[in-house]
Amino acid sequence: MARPNDPNEIAIAPPGRGTAIALGIVLLIVGVLAIFFSYTATVALTLLVGALLIISGLVQLFDAFSRRSAGDTLLELFIGVISLVAGAIILFSPGTGIFALTVVLGAFFGADGVIRLIFAFRRESYGRRGWLIFGGILSLVLAALILFGLPGTAGFTVGLLFGVHALFLGFSFLVLGGRRTPGERELA
Repeated sequence: MARPNDPNEIAIAPPGRGTAIALGIVLLIVGVLAIFFSYTATVALTLLVGALLIISGLVQLFDAFSRRSAGDTLLELFIGVISLVAGAIILFSPGTGIFALTVVLGAFFGADGVIRLIFAFRRESYGRRGWLIFGGILSLVLAALILFGLPGTAGFTVGLLFGVHALFLGFSFLVLGGRRTPGERELA
C-alpha cells in the first residue's frame, strides 16, 4: 500500500475531472455554434421555453385536480392555464415569443444595472465599488442596446447571449477540470 505523498506513487485524477473537461469542451462547441448561428439558437431556445411552459402547465393542472381544498385547486388551475396559454403562444407564434424573451432580457439587464449601482453606493460595498459600478454600467448599456434596438435585436439576442454564457461556462469547466489536487504531481 502506498504512503500519502509518496514520490513513487502516480496520482490518478479524482473522479469528475474528465467529465468536467468533456463538459467544458461540449459547452465551448455549443457556445461557438450559438454565437455563429444566433438566430437559429434564438428560435430553438424560444421553442424550448414554449415546450417547457406547456409541460409546466400540464403538471400544474394535474396537481390542481389532486388537491383537496377548493382555494388551492383554483389557484393551481389558474397557474396551469396561464402556463399552457403562454407556451402555446410561443410555440404557435415563435416571433412573438422571441420578441417577448428579448424584452424580458432587456428589462432584466436594466434592473440588474440599477441594483448593482445602488449596491455600489452603499457604505458596505467592501472595496467592490469599482467592479459594481463597472458591472452596473455594463448592464445598463446592454439593456439599452437590446431594448432600443428592438425589433431588430430580437432575432439574435437570446441565442447570442446563450452562446456567450456557454463559452464562459465551458472555460470554467475546463479550468476546474484541469486543476490538480494537492496530492497530484505533474508526470515527467
